[in-house]
Amino acid sequence: MAAMAASDFAALAEIVDPDAIMIGAGGAGHLEMYAAAGEGLAPEYRIEISPQEFVMMDQEWAFERGTTIQSWQPEGAEERVEVRNSYLLILRNSDGQWKPYREVASALPPPGGWPEDGE
Repeated sequence: MAAMAASDFAALAEIVDPDAIMIGAGGAGHLEMYAAAGEGLAPEYRIEISPQEFVMMDQEWAFERGTTIQSWQPEGAEERVEVRNSYLLILRNSDGQWKPYREVASALPPPGGWPEDGE
């Protein structure tokens, strides 16, 4: 999601269903990331998305399940901070394009645990 990594909120709005509802993870690391972000995304924000399952229910609805690693470089810090999520994303086909319609993210690991780095 280059638009997310670039803090391009106009581009993000174009790829998300206008009726989208997203429930973000709320672990301590997430709260630190949100606080560091202020108005936009945290400095040097990156997201690595690793889909693990995609199921097309019919021509209008699908879901995706996977994990993400969000990271940023806090001001003055030498190391990047990483925050892991697992997610379930419901997608709706709108005008021939799959768009996020509902999302639930969790700070808890997915079934089977976190994938190894680099997978």
